[in-house]
Amino acid sequence: MLTGGILELDPSIKSDASGWFKTLTRKAGEPLVRLAVRRAMRIIGGEFVVGRTIEEALARSAREADVALCSFDMLGEGARTRDDAERYLRSYEHAIDVIGAARRRARASRSLEHFHQAVGIGTALFAAPT
Repeated sequence: MLTGGILELDPSIKSDASGWFKTLTRKAGEPLVRLAVRRAMRIIGGEFVVGRTIEEALARSAREADVALCSFDMLGEGARTRDDAERYLRSYEHAIDVIGAARRRARASRSLEHFHQAVGIGTALFAAPT
């Protein structure tokens, strides 16, 4: 659906995706295929990732109605060491500060006209095996 329309795929793609991709790579050339895959990933990523930072995500969600109601997931499941966990903790604390400030500004300016402007944060805690 990247083009805005539904495409009918060649049956060989469904039955032998790996072989089809190898053929495409041979015919089109590896650099072109890499560029196309990278661009497709950026397009798809833009649909699911609102921003790389909490500030960027809040700014974009304020600008664009279609991403205004979203969740901010900061995945810390990759923490393997105490340093990793502390880095994620600082990141979560920063997000709470930024979201709190945005909410206070919205409340002070009485701009909580829409539900999506009432930003908040949730957390999920996971215990790592010791």
